[in-house]
Amino acid sequence: MSGLNVLISGIFLLILCALSFSGLDICRKKLSEKYSAFRILTLVMGAQIPLYALWYVFSPSTNVSFDSYAPWGISDIFLNLSANILIVMSLRLSPLSNAIPLLALTPTFALLFQPFFNIPLSTSQILGAVIIFAGAIILNGFPKLKDKKDKGLFYMFCAAFCCGLIILLDRQCLQFAPIPFHGLVQTVGMTTLSLIAERVFKIPQHEMDMSLKEAPWKLWMGASVFAFLAGISQLGSLKFFDPGIVESVKRALVLFLSVTLGFAVFNESLSTRKILGVLFMALGIILTSRH
Repeated sequence: MSGLNVLISGIFLLILCALSFSGLDICRKKLSEKYSAFRILTLVMGAQIPLYALWYVFSPSTNVSFDSYAPWGISDIFLNLSANILIVMSLRLSPLSNAIPLLALTPTFALLFQPFFNIPLSTSQILGAVIIFAGAIILNGFPKLKDKKDKGLFYMFCAAFCCGLIILLDRQCLQFAPIPFHGLVQTVGMTTLSLIAERVFKIPQHEMDMSLKEAPWKLWMGASVFAFLAGISQLGSLKFFDPGIVESVKRALVLFLSVTLGFAVFNESLSTRKILGVLFMALGIILTSRH
């Protein structure tokens, strides 16, 4: 494959990734109005298991270095579970166009961990990280955790921290296993842990019954398809670009999509402050993607 084709393939995967995550965010916000975060995660991740299983079975490359993969893969499961639960909890409490842009902090947190993975850190990336934080403050101000909306924003801040490490762990995992195997392990692991959490935290039985019998199936199916496409396109893009570039480009696109879709789908306000905050964060993301 020529250099131009490689670049086009990588860009296509990044755009698909951003669009898929935006679609997933809309579905998760709508579902969070009725269902718990664990119930959403169980059904959405569980629906992806057969897709990854079939892909792995028919994949030409099935070689896995289990001993090398295990510590990274297991850590990734727990971080992915935490991030997904926090995102749903945040979307339940806060507007989409205020909460999702905070995931632009993900590249900033990824930069903090890069030296531990032997990935160099540049001055422009540090400056970009500072600008992203400034944009987050312009967008949402300083949070007051007694406020329900701000509590949701705090959950998203924590999710961004998890995602910053997840992208680096994914990169490590793909050195020892193909994409379908890694996707299968992650979905099985998250589904299993989420099912256990449902029992531990005693999710109401009526909610579990409702999610199966009276569920908005278009939303459930949409969330599952978007999650699958987001997962494979993100993992695939890591074959073409460094984690920092993947996160930066993806988050820049999702930034603008979240504000646009929040206004179009949920009738959220489109204030000057919100636009200015998003522009600041987008500028910071561009700088973090430079070496």
